[in-house]
Amino acid sequence: MKILFRYSVGFLLLIFFYNGCTSNSGPQNLAPGSTFTFKNVQTDTTGKVIDSTTYYTRDSVAQTGMTYSGKTNVTHIVSIALASGIPAGDTYLNFESDGDISVYTGGSGGFQGITLPPWQTYPVQSHITSGAKIADTSLTITGFPLPVHVVAYDSLFYVNSGIYSVGGNNIPVYNGKQVFSYIVSALLINLNSSTVAHLAFAPSLGYIVSQIVDPTISPTSLFPSQGGTQTTLTAYILK
Repeated sequence: MKILFRYSVGFLLLIFFYNGCTSNSGPQNLAPGSTFTFKNVQTDTTGKVIDSTTYYTRDSVAQTGMTYSGKTNVTHIVSIALASGIPAGDTYLNFESDGDISVYTGGSGGFQGITLPPWQTYPVQSHITSGAKIADTSLTITGFPLPVHVVAYDSLFYVNSGIYSVGGNNIPVYNGKQVFSYIVSALLINLNSSTVAHLAFAPSLGYIVSQIVDPTISPTSLFPSQGGTQTTLTAYILK
């Protein structure tokens, strides 16, 4: 699942998955040839689905157990848009020996010199909240006569366990959320806002089944509010 979200106040945030897994077994490793079909749709600033934006993508597991960018248990997943067959991105997941999962960012996801680490490791086994300050710098943003100071945080939370229904199957999942929050200071403006993504991860599939990004509501018209997105699994084939 290669999904590019958030662009609030000039940032493009790569949001991937964060969730739990069963006690000590860790998630199931994906097998080459497995496929996952997703429905993708945008929502407006009130959270209402915009039906005209609906499209479907299919993620296919291309290779497993590979060495990539310093990791040695990497799974490569290729995504295409079903209607056009156009590639929709590549995802690299590393299944860590302790049950956690690392996602390759390549350092992208930042803006104007702010970058993410090449790999982000998500504590899917421990269920422990984690977070970090990912930016504390001044940026030049179009429309402002002076640089603005930006402080940004990325936090991951375990929420609970649940069930996700697809294809007549009720699949146990662990639910989590990722919060990207920021403080922008410019002239007399002091803006605080955040973007929240809700995620469901199925240990038995070894993959995400649902990702919902809430609208980002800005307290000032200088930085317009943004709609959200919903990506939900509609079918899968395991090899």
